Amino acid sequence: ALAREAGNITKNTTIVTTVHPLQVTEADIPIQEHDISLDYIITPEEIIATYTPYDRPSGIYPNLLSAKYRDEIPALSRFLS
Repeated sequence: ALAREAGNITKNTTIVTTVHPLQVTEADIPIQEHDISLDYIITPEEIIATYTPYDRPSGIYPNLLSAKYRDEIPALSRFLS
């Protein structure tokens, strides 16, 4: 969210992560509005294209942040003021 707010990534930026093969599942996993969908998942054995149908978050959702997070993450204050 911080990178999106700062303009470092856009809705068209390819999002990739690495995981252990045991973390890969085809089960439905509940998602929330702030979750970032992945384009590719990389394991030591394969590259998996997700073909995600989900939209990416547009940035920081202040209503989802507790006061504790707002206070403990100084970079947030730049975008929440």
